[in-house]
Amino acid sequence: MANRNDKPRRGLFSRLWGFIVLIQRVMISAFVLLSLVMIVAVFFYKPSAHIDDHIALVWAPYGVVVEQRDMEFKDALGEQVFGEQSRYSVLSELLKTLEDAATDDRVDVLFLKLDEMDYAGMAQLQELGQALQAFKTSGKRVITHAQGYTQQQYYLASFADEVYLDPLGAVFIEGFGVYPQYFREALEKLDIDIHVFRVGQYKSAIEPFTRNDMSPEARAANRAWLEDLWSVYLDGVAAGRGMEVADVAAYANEFPERMVKFSGNAADVALTAGLVDELLTREQMREKLRKLVGRDDAHGSFRQVDSGQYYWAMRQAEQRRQEPPKNKIGVLVAQGALVDGDMGAGTISGERFAWLVDEAKRNKEVAALVLRIDSPGGSVTASETIRRELALTRAAGKPVVVSMSSVAASGGYWIAMESDKILAQASTVTGSIGVFGILPGYYKLLNRFGVYTDGVATTDSVGVYNGDRPLAPRHAKAMQVSVENYYK
Repeated sequence: MANRNDKPRRGLFSRLWGFIVLIQRVMISAFVLLSLVMIVAVFFYKPSAHIDDHIALVWAPYGVVVEQRDMEFKDALGEQVFGEQSRYSVLSELLKTLEDAATDDRVDVLFLKLDEMDYAGMAQLQELGQALQAFKTSGKRVITHAQGYTQQQYYLASFADEVYLDPLGAVFIEGFGVYPQYFREALEKLDIDIHVFRVGQYKSAIEPFTRNDMSPEARAANRAWLEDLWSVYLDGVAAGRGMEVADVAAYANEFPERMVKFSGNAADVALTAGLVDELLTREQMREKLRKLVGRDDAHGSFRQVDSGQYYWAMRQAEQRRQEPPKNKIGVLVAQGALVDGDMGAGTISGERFAWLVDEAKRNKEVAALVLRIDSPGGSVTASETIRRELALTRAAGKPVVVSMSSVAASGGYWIAMESDKILAQASTVTGSIGVFGILPGYYKLLNRFGVYTDGVATTDSVGVYNGDRPLAPRHAKAMQVSVENYYK
């Protein structure tokens, strides 16, 4: 017999389930709406800032200096929506900020805040230094202060009119060097064979796998370009500080002895050497700036605007007063290693980048193309795919000009060849000096642990490059002639 209470219970359960489904749908809808808002914020929102009169512009490179915003979506989301600080600064934005501020009557002083700049290539430092030098022609004061300067930070600091250092700080200049680790002996102990196929006397990228030390050829090549970079660095610092090049070099070479002489006080070492003008605490530096531009009562510091806020405020003002030009210069940035396929942010995908070049070629509003390169090289096929598309762009009547950043080597130079003109800094590392391939063979290591590979196939080419079986001489020869063909 059926229970007379079953129907009411089923009705109550049905209503409860319907309520749960409704709540679920509302939550899903809210999540989708929030996601759309975040996407719009990431791609369309730019911070604005009101710029007061008679202020200091705080020019603050942060993290790694890069050629373009090359981030994953989650990083863009954190930056735009949640106000997280980017882990990098864009070179063009830093340069444009200096250019704008030089003629902006609202900016009285440029304050360089360099503490949080982690890395910039020497060619990028040169460009930034040249921009700082151009800013100084405006007659405005350039001041910098830090708790300590790394070698790269100090290169930019040397362009300031006044360089200040914390009494407990240091200026650390060490020079340039290359010290790879070498694994030949370790690989031999592990019974791992390394099959190397290369062309080019100075193609030393494979040496860590085949040697226990740097070859004479690599040593000579590395010393040549390292001394070039060191010369550029010393010349820049000496010119900025009004010192002799030999005195700057002596500071780096004699630093341990000078530290002993000054009882470990690195700040006094830098002050005596003439690298800084005065030792000031952070509060003393703020007070000096307050006297120049006034006090910011809201923060208790000096009246200022951050370089990031200033940049976007100036871009917004520029967009409001300008009409889009009919003929444009397309700018494509090739940043990172050249790869086949798409490895995501920080790499140059051959197919995707070639598509971008093709887009510029077919766009009637684009009159010419500038290719900015900051790449150590990579895939031969990716490089050639891009070079071919650049050749078609030139054949279509659009000039191609290459601008090299800190590195445009190997594949980075390969894609630069198909251009009407190539521009580089004195410290740009460039060239294309070899091709190589590496195949590890680890079958002997597996055998040591009782692991063996055996089987049958229709040809002896199946899985020949997997590394779990010996590499036959005929297949090794095929790899070598392939590398030679690419080099040719």
